[in-house]
Amino acid sequence: MRKPSLLLHALSASLALLATVASPILHGANPCERFGKEKEGTERTEAAVVGTPFVVPDLRLRFSDLGTGEPVTPEVVRVFYIWGVDRDGEWGDDYEIFDCYSQGSQLVIPSYTVRPRSGDRYWYSFLPWKKPRFEQIEVDIDSGKCRRRSIIWRSEMGRYRGKTMHVKLTCAGLPHYWLEAPDGTIERMSRDNGAPYDEQGSW
Repeated sequence: MRKPSLLLHALSASLALLATVASPILHGANPCERFGKEKEGTERTEAAVVGTPFVVPDLRLRFSDLGTGEPVTPEVVRVFYIWGVDRDGEWGDDYEIFDCYSQGSQLVIPSYTVRPRSGDRYWYSFLPWKKPRFEQIEVDIDSGKCRRRSIIWRSEMGRYRGKTMHVKLTCAGLPHYWLEAPDGTIERMSRDNGAPYDEQGSW
């Protein structure tokens, strides 16, 4: 039997090295994974009371530096899916968290069905018409230099469908947002036309 050539051995070694140092996207087609204890498949909140599921559409993102215009590859994009719950008679928040990784300056966060829930059946027994309700997603972008959190409200979800949100990042102030449609139309987003609410990242 003919022995493998030295070239074949070298090629195999090179491919193994590439697999070792590749981007953290090792989750098949989905670039996102559950954060923290939810990685094990356990839910953060026991579902004693369940609200109406809400389908968050794909969120297509592109990142660049506001000052230079150069593409930016975030170290991680952390996504919070947040719903309102009643806690001891007061309205609060609960959430699921995913960490998403891009191989470059673009990232598609897949569509996700949020199932709002609460582990506190007691207070809801007094208000049977009131259920946990999905409210917003928060996209926390770690550029490697600083973090910025963009909040997208439930009422604004539809406008992102099929479009790309171009996030122009800066550590010196708030990001700028542009919404790019497949037909080439580009819209500058502002507070008056539904731009995400900005905060400094805080995790």
